[in-house]
Amino acid sequence: MSNETIHVVYEYLGSFAGLDYYHETLLYTNANGQQFLATAGPTGSPPPENSNSYNVSQAASAAANSTSSVYGSLDTKTGAISTFEDQWVKQLLGTPQNPNPSEVVATGADLSQQWNNIVQTEQQIANRGLPYSPVTQNSNSVASAALAAAGIAPPTDNGPGSDHWTPAADNLLDVPPLTPQWAQDYQDFLNQEQICRIVDPVVSTSYTSSQIWGRLPRA
Repeated sequence: MSNETIHVVYEYLGSFAGLDYYHETLLYTNANGQQFLATAGPTGSPPPENSNSYNVSQAASAAANSTSSVYGSLDTKTGAISTFEDQWVKQLLGTPQNPNPSEVVATGADLSQQWNNIVQTEQQIANRGLPYSPVTQNSNSVASAALAAAGIAPPTDNGPGSDHWTPAADNLLDVPPLTPQWAQDYQDFLNQEQICRIVDPVVSTSYTSSQIWGRLPRA
């Protein structure tokens, strides 16, 4: 079977002061050739009468002070490519004949856990409702934060003047560490045991969880 990969794919957005800038999307290809995406963006758009300079300035202030941004908040979408509209996939990845530029940031026999961490982190970020700022707190920040949370080094050659400038990619959004699965399983075990003791208060605390379940009355 083929090695699995995680790519950062760069979508060209425009040019500022003669410098091209890009949007990052994460692409996971598993050993069976199935592909999955993780991308982000704003929940809204500024009023049409606003100037671009006002929008950028207001949004940067909102991100710095955790107030409302004219662009709304950071939102994310993750899932199999089949869950994305075809036109959106072409926008994010390009076409087979003309693919968007990309780079491999991880490769291995099984990257499913890393990808699960990426998905979990992006969902966590979306749930926080962070103000969107095109230049200080944006989709590139989400991609970098998700990679870092999965133990994958985000690209670093992405500043102004680089081949693929991705503004705000250096903002890791202060994402709290994810709970390892073994720790979650242990917590679930403790919660189950606590429930058992509530249901059957005469059981000694020295009993194991399986012994406790064996003492419960059957319906």
